[in-house]
Amino acid sequence: MQRRRVLLGASALLGGLAGCSASDGNPSRDDETPTTDGNGSADDDGPAVEVRATVVDQPAETGPAAADLEVKNVSRNTITVQPGGHGGEPLEWVGESLPGAAGEAVFHPVGTRGVTVIDGSFPSERNGGCWRADAAADGGPERALVSAPLNAELAPEEAHTVRQRIYYRGPPDTCFSASEYRTSVSVDVYRDGSRTEAPDPQETERTRRTYDLVFNTGDEFTVTMNPEEDDR
Repeated sequence: MQRRRVLLGASALLGGLAGCSASDGNPSRDDETPTTDGNGSADDDGPAVEVRATVVDQPAETGPAAADLEVKNVSRNTITVQPGGHGGEPLEWVGESLPGAAGEAVFHPVGTRGVTVIDGSFPSERNGGCWRADAAADGGPERALVSAPLNAELAPEEAHTVRQRIYYRGPPDTCFSASEYRTSVSVDVYRDGSRTEAPDPQETERTRRTYDLVFNTGDEFTVTMNPEEDDR
């Protein structure tokens, strides 16, 4: 299915999403992977961030799988964090979907400011044992993303966390099988006082960090976020 993004005023209209969750199961232990990364550490004056990905809910009758994506300031100074290269909050939008060997995984943020459902809705119950929502072209929910980045101002040891519900998109009568679904996610980190409303890379101190977000649907769902590359 062709992906699309169309600017609508302050929003970028994104393709509809689909979601599913696997078989019944009781919530199990959280799986988390913290990664410290940034232009410095807690012992110098550069912005340093720790990124953490944690599965907080396994798929069940009562709801889909869910994961928390977190960026934490572990430096000694206040920093500003923005998403890298698009609008919304940091770690709020991780792409229209994460492709895998079998179908796609759709991460939909809960209670955030930048992503809204503008048509349709995500399911309130499973379809054939699967938490899924078809693409917009097939009657599924249609989302919009604000075009401007939304700041997360973080004091030392403060964190910004986004909860993502995870749905399945794929052919009828299919759902998550043991597979990996992945995408790249970036954040921009600015030193205190260096960020402007429209950051100019030539005038501000920015560190861009890109992470490999991997969602694994083995016996238990897990999610990891590890550094991929350093863009400046």
